[in-house]
Amino acid sequence: MAKSVVKIKHLGLMSTGKFFAVFWFIFSLILTVVFGIMFGGMALLMTVIGIGFGGSRALLPTLMMAGMNLVTFVIMAVILLVVYPIMGFIIGVVGAFAFNVVVKVSGGLAFDAEIA
Repeated sequence: MAKSVVKIKHLGLMSTGKFFAVFWFIFSLILTVVFGIMFGGMALLMTVIGIGFGGSRALLPTLMMAGMNLVTFVIMAVILLVVYPIMGFIIGVVGAFAFNVVVKVSGGLAFDAEIA
């Protein structure tokens, strides 16, 4: 395996932005699944406890609380799946721009690479 030194002198703004947008979209999907499990568990637990303690009198308020829990989850999921990728894109573009400015002043970023 031959080793060589590679020097990065420029990052594409759009490609870096797209990379971070996709990265944060995947991350937000994972968070949405985790939060979905948590919110579903809380809704089930609230329903069981509410009916257990209040009997049939507590059915409507308990289901209303579970419904509010579901609405909160849907709003949070939409925000995660829309805002995270947009912010990831913006941060990727700004970060690539800042990197390009620093690299232009400093002459590049060198690292060792192993060629297979």
